Parts: sequence; structure tokens; C-alpha cells
Amino acid sequence: MNKIVKIIAGVVLLLVIVGLGFFCWQKWQQKQEESLGYIQFEEFNKQESNEEVYFENIESGLKFKVPVGWTASASQLASIALSSPDFKPFKDNPSAASVPATGCWIGVSAKKTLIDDFDYAEVKKYLDHPDLLTGMSSEESKYAIVDIGGKKMLQKNLTVNDNKENNGNIIDVEFVQSNKLYFIEADLFGKDKEKCLQIFNDFLTTIFIK
Repeated sequence: MNKIVKIIAGVVLLLVIVGLGFFCWQKWQQKQEESLGYIQFEEFNKQESNEEVYFENIESGLKFKVPVGWTASASQLASIALSSPDFKPFKDNPSAASVPATGCWIGVSAKKTLIDDFDYAEVKKYLDHPDLLTGMSSEESKYAIVDIGGKKMLQKNLTVNDNKENNGNIIDVEFVQSNKLYFIEADLFGKDKEKCLQIFNDFLTTIFIK
């Protein structure tokens, strides 16, 4: 009889331990998921030195210099939106607020994610196996691996010509590291798009990721 009681007690104790372990794992998973997502504007530290303005996020290791005279602001389209003094959107539409009629716009984003996140896995695949990009480019979309700040990044150049009044290009530079995904985007439209391309290329040289 005592043996049966001990067996039952052992089984109950085992179930309690398993149940407690599963509960703790669920809480840990919930905290992990809550901590994921795009890093917000207020999570960046603004630094000013010799009339130069930098933004840095310690957690992601991302730091960059704001082009002189430009405005940095929160945005639904990026962690930080950078716009030139003469920037005016082509349309008064939140989803297209980055498309210029005049001036320039650059979006900088960092996202905390899991290694099995689709976007993270997709960028990592091409960075690890750049030969997969062979044959992917076309007149409308071009793909390349570029070196920025000593790191290999994936660059996408998409030609947008479905609006005769304001055709242009979207250039997106992407990088992954330690479960973090980085996006740097320039929307090159309007009468200043050639000037904006040069500014964007200069801006990329200020990008630093630890």
C-alpha cells in the first residue's frame, strides 16, 4: 500500500514540476515576444558634437550621422525618418509620406526579432549565399551585396514607374546580426532625386553597427 502511495505521490510531483516548468517557459516566451519589434524613435540617443548630430541605439549597436540641416522625427514608416529642409511629400497620405515631390527622405530602422523571422531569414540567406542573387536582377529591380562600414549588406533598387507624374526609385539596404534586422531606405522621387541619391550614398558612409 505504501509503495502505491509513493508511486502516486511521485507521479503527482512530476506533473507539478512539468506544469511549473511549462508555465515558466510560457512566461519567458511571452516576455521575449513583448520585447520584439521595431526600435522606436525615443529609444535612440541624440548626440551633438561640433555642429554634427548623431543618433545611437545602444541595444542594436546602430549609430549614424544626420545630414546637415535635416530633421529627424518619429514615423510610422521607420524607426527614424530623416528629411531635408525642402522636403514635401508627393501625396498627403500616411502610407506614402516618404515619397517626395521636392527634397529628400531617408528612413532608418532596426528591428529586434527571432532567427526564424521571415525577413531576418531571407536577408541572412542572401548575405550568406550571395550567389543566389545571380539572375535575380531585372530592369525594374536590382540586387547587390555592398560593403558599408566594413559589413556586407544586401541592397535592393526598385524602379517605380506606375505614376507618370512622379516616377523614381526605392533603394533599400538591409543587414542582419544577432537577431536584429536593419533597414536603411531612400525614396528617390521628384525633381531632386539625383541630388538625393548622392546625399544617400554619403549618408551610408556614416552608418556604424557594432
